[in-house]
Amino acid sequence: MAAVLFIAVLALALAAACCIKTYQQTTATETSVTTTTRTITRPSTLTLATTSSFPAEVFFSPHGGCMNQVVHWIDSANSSVHVLIYSFTLDEVGKALVSALHRGIDVKVVFEKDQISQHNEYGTLRAVGVPVKNDTNSALMHDKIAIVDGNIVLTGSYNWSSAAEERNNENLLVIRDPTLAQRFEAEFQKIWRESVG
Repeated sequence: MAAVLFIAVLALALAAACCIKTYQQTTATETSVTTTTRTITRPSTLTLATTSSFPAEVFFSPHGGCMNQVVHWIDSANSSVHVLIYSFTLDEVGKALVSALHRGIDVKVVFEKDQISQHNEYGTLRAVGVPVKNDTNSALMHDKIAIVDGNIVLTGSYNWSSAAEERNNENLLVIRDPTLAQRFEAEFQKIWRESVG
């Protein structure tokens, strides 16, 4: 329950952080108080220092490093990469998943059935042996989630698509927390079992 509450608070904080243009920092000593006002531009990376046991980073697009982070974490996988994805057209991410499979990593991907077309990565991944399935939810599976090694979660509004990388305002949250990752993994396993290949 605490992790769910934290995610809700984190989402609100991230939404607020996108709107902040200035902030003030106050420094006090025995004899004086100094207030500094700084204007900040929209960062492409924001490291959230919540607690040492719950490190997270957020990336923004367009061109804010989201795709590079997805590829980095897939390339860093030691045992597994499990994915629930709504829209997936980025060849670079597809190549990273194929490379991970060839390294012996357990790669599994569930696609939103309404998004499967000749332009996405479903057919390419399936053709080279990556286990892929179609979601069977009668509505949309709108997730954008990757769980890496059961410890790291990539999630947010960022679809693995050219539009998300090059045009849309999107976010990607990278969370390194095994407890939270296990909750995401349980959801992945549920949807994987219910999906068709």
